[in-house]
Amino acid sequence: MYNFLKFLHVAAIAVWLGGVITMFLLNRRFAREGDPSLMRALGKQGGGLSMVLFGPAALLALITGIGMVQIADYSMGAKWISW
Repeated sequence: MYNFLKFLHVAAIAVWLGGVITMFLLNRRFAREGDPSLMRALGKQGGGLSMVLFGPAALLALITGIGMVQIADYSMGAKWISW
């Protein structure tokens, strides 16, 4: 069970951070273009993606992280966990 949670945890973080980094880079690139319609389209698509994909991935990373701590009987006060 621990390994399954770890897989979900790493996959969720990859989706979450990958999405955030991708949106940041696209935002910078489209801002340099100076076309307001491009920025509007990116904002619209980015908002939808964050609600459907990035937000749930962040929540899944949190839940699976807490589950791994509970299964492995680690202390929540450990610096590498609570940080």
